[in-house]
This record gives sequence, structure tokens and C-alpha cells, in this order.
Amino acid sequence: MREPARLVSRRWLDRLLAPRQGGGVDPAISPDGEAVGFVRSSVSGHVQDVYLVPTAGDRPRRLTFDGKPVRGLTWRDNEHLVFASKRSNEYALWQVSVETGALKWTGVMEARSPSIARESGLLVYEHVEREINIWQADVTTGAVRSEPLIRSTRSDRTPHFRSDGKAVAFSSDRTGHFEIWTSDSISLGRPRAVCGACNSVAARQSVFSRGFAARR
Repeated sequence: MREPARLVSRRWLDRLLAPRQGGGVDPAISPDGEAVGFVRSSVSGHVQDVYLVPTAGDRPRRLTFDGKPVRGLTWRDNEHLVFASKRSNEYALWQVSVETGALKWTGVMEARSPSIARESGLLVYEHVEREINIWQADVTTGAVRSEPLIRSTRSDRTPHFRSDGKAVAFSSDRTGHFEIWTSDSISLGRPRAVCGACNSVAARQSVFSRGFAARR
């Protein structure tokens, strides 16, 4: 078994793929040196998937079919690749089997550019942290509240007022993934999740029609 190269350049990958259609970026060689995982784009870098090609040369094989942005990949072992994908609205680390294509979420959110140490198995990655809060203002006077109406250490987005202005439905990833939440806009009581499987304007509007906001 040959000693695998430590680094694989994009130019080397282009030469490997030259006889075939399509190029690739972010190449990563397997621990045994037998295969290269890489990312291929189909629409201006926004529609991407993970592919595999033997280093000896052969037709590339597509491993994922998400069509979502991918920001880096690494090998966990000779049978699994770990990659950062936006397949769940926000970037997260996913594992894919190179044999079956089976996908598994690693439990790591807001992550990009993963790298796994071959001997220790330790993982390092880029963590992106953003705090997006919901504010309130008076449209007549232009006065803005001195502090956010709804705040967390993650992203609280796209608020929708109940018609009487006493409650707000919004989407938040404060638990690690986006859900629909409601909050009393008067007493600012503790927000609560009311719809974990939906995240859309229609879903937020329907929260009030189903009576969630009126419950205590």
C-alpha cells in the first residue's frame, strides 16, 4: 500500500478528472490513499454535492444529492467522509458512507471547513456564531425600544405580530435547529416552541389561527 499524499491540490484533481466532464474543489485524499473526495458545483457554487474518485483514475461517483452549498470535507476513516453542508438551512457537519451513500448528522451545527486528525480522530472546524435579535419600533414616531424585544445568543428571525400586538411568532435556532416560537410582547415572558417541523411565513401566521399564542 502506498503512502498517501498529505495534500491534494486542485490542479492535481483537475488532471485526474480531465478525461471526464466536470471539475471539482476541496479535494481530500482517503487515509489509505486509494480515493479522493471532492465537491462539485453545478450552478455558480450554490448547488453542490460530494463526489468520490479513485486515485488510480475512474469515473467520479456522486455521494450526495442535496444540491446545497458545501464548505469543506475530510475523511473520518476509509469508509466515511465528513462534510459541512447547508442541507438543513444552516451549515452543519454530516457524515456520508462512501459505500452506501447513507447520511448521518454528526450533531455539530454552525460548522465549516472540518478536518480530522488521522491518528487521534480529533476534529477541528470553523464555527460561525451569529446573534440576530428582534426589535420593536413605533412607526408613527420612529422611536425604537432601548433593548431587543426578543433576544437569544443565536438567530431569532422573521417575526409576525398577532393582530392585537400582544404576541409575536418567530423562527429561531436557539435549540440548534430552526423552529417556530411564540412570545408575549407585553410581559416578555419566556418564549416557547410551538412548531418544531416548520419554518415559513405561512407557518408563523398559522400559529395564531390555531390558537397557540392564546394558551398559557
